[in-house]
Amino acid sequence: MKARQRSARGRRWRVGAQSVTVRVPASTSNCGSGFDTIGLALKLYNEVTLTRGAGPVIGAATTGDAAAQAMVAAAAAEFFKRTARKRFGFTYHIAGDVPMSRGLGASVTVRAGVVAGLNELTGAKLTRHAMVALVTGLEGHPDNATPAVLGGFCVTRTDPLTGAFIGTVRLRMPEELVFVVAAPTMEIRTRDSRRVLPKLLPFFDAVKSVNSAAYLVAALATRDYDRLRHAVADFLHEPYRRCRAFPAPGPRSPRASLPGP
Repeated sequence: MKARQRSARGRRWRVGAQSVTVRVPASTSNCGSGFDTIGLALKLYNEVTLTRGAGPVIGAATTGDAAAQAMVAAAAAEFFKRTARKRFGFTYHIAGDVPMSRGLGASVTVRAGVVAGLNELTGAKLTRHAMVALVTGLEGHPDNATPAVLGGFCVTRTDPLTGAFIGTVRLRMPEELVFVVAAPTMEIRTRDSRRVLPKLLPFFDAVKSVNSAAYLVAALATRDYDRLRHAVADFLHEPYRRCRAFPAPGPRSPRASLPGP
């Protein structure tokens, strides 16, 4: 697997008797109007190291890692529940270049890293589909989970009633496409940005957004990259999130290429 598409599937293991390190890519979600559906893996990574312990305690290797304690413990609990493997404690360490709360799927790198690491340490042999489903359940949506585990550009189907993962259509991104990430200096947590979304949308805002999402996928699938320009206009979530995160009026960059989430 190429470096820009490296994922939990193409992970580089450094395995000792009791320790494993998983490298997981950052991801950008939505890609315009593909809300909770479309995601893209990026050439930016976190590494999650799990070291098996003698007791039942799950603990951070450093004080900096402790911020992820609840997330790591929840991922481990769900893994052991799904696989029916005997629980054990471990220490974890998170290192890399994916910033937290900047819309680059940092939380998914942790959750996917824990799931893939425990899968290796226990020999559970979860399939990629099963790992995506598990991480999607932890996240609550698949747009970052699928590219983090599978790599590439992913369009994901979920159950319309339960939100459970059903399947993904994955496209491999070619070398000629280069993505530039512009992340804000402020932290914006996903759950906070989702709280500002409306419960109802104007009908034609939804129509315009469906048009953008379908056109974007068609342009990438056919490799007609000139059509990517202005293919990411969104009316579902970006206007509401932008007003909350950046309430002061100011210049806005033109929609000329794929934006962040």
